[in-house]
Order: sequence, then structure tokens, then C-alpha cells
Amino acid sequence: MVSLATEPFLYYAHETAWNAAVGTAPDITLSSLPLRTVTYTALNVGRIFVTGVMVTGSIPVAAGFVGFNLFGDALSYAANDLAWAYYAPVPATPSRP
Repeated sequence: MVSLATEPFLYYAHETAWNAAVGTAPDITLSSLPLRTVTYTALNVGRIFVTGVMVTGSIPVAAGFVGFNLFGDALSYAANDLAWAYYAPVPATPSRP
């Protein structure tokens, strides 16, 4: 339940901060995919660890949650980013007179 509430917030906050700092041009998005994935994964690891400690009260169990989710969340984030870059509508370029 906690993850359902915190993960969308983290994703939105990360995307908003990234777009404000770097921009949203498609070529920038694809060229920066590794860095975007690493920054999101680092934030998400912190979210998972804190949530795990709060729910279980155990640091080893929380670390296990992090290990279990680390690669899967990074891969799903990167796949989502690539899908948006591929399927997003291409903005129309203005014609020259």
C-alpha cells in the first residue's frame, strides 16, 4: 500500500525536476537515458529502504527489499522512458515561407 502512494509521487517529482533542469527534447531524453535511470534508481532505492524500515523495523529486511527491487525498477523505468520516446507524438515543425 505504501509503495502505491509513494512511487507515483517520486516518479512525478523526478520527472518534473529533470524536465525543469534539462528540458524535454526527444534527443535529450534518449541521450540522457542512462543518467535519468541512475538518478531515479538512486532516489527509488532510498524510498524502498526507508519504507522497508518503517514497515518491518528491520534494516536487513529493508536491504533485502532494495536488493530485490533494484534491477527490476531500473529496467522498468528505462523501458517506460524508451516507450514514451518511441510512441510520443512528434511535434509538428513549422513550414518555412
